[in-house]
Amino acid sequence: MSVPLLAGLKAAIGFIEDIGLESIRRRSIALARYATSRLRDVASVRMVSAEQPADVRSGIVSFALPSIAPEQLTAHLWERGRIVGRTVQDAACTRLCFHAFNTEAEVDGTVEAVAEAAKHGIPDRHYPSIETEWEAMVEL
Repeated sequence: MSVPLLAGLKAAIGFIEDIGLESIRRRSIALARYATSRLRDVASVRMVSAEQPADVRSGIVSFALPSIAPEQLTAHLWERGRIVGRTVQDAACTRLCFHAFNTEAEVDGTVEAVAEAAKHGIPDRHYPSIETEWEAMVEL
């Protein structure tokens, strides 16, 4: 048994209890709705999750750009701005997960990066994070 790990878990649970699960849920959904409304304005974005902000029921937003493979877009977002997304191979999309600690400014930066990729494409180069993500998913 690791006492530091247990202490960390106890602190994390206390932090969540202080904020409140309902507050976290509401904040996550609000950010996902905001991201959905902003992404819908980007030309050529295909929404995989709810297309209407009012239909968003979680902090998860999934989308794709037809001209860019999802694993390349996910990697490009990471390399460009340390934007954390995941590739969903079965749905051929990139998934973003918003939480209480995210900000509207982070959503805006993400949408700007996606809009830039939609308009100009992404650099044709090797993205090491593609292999890292793939290896992590294989491990799961």
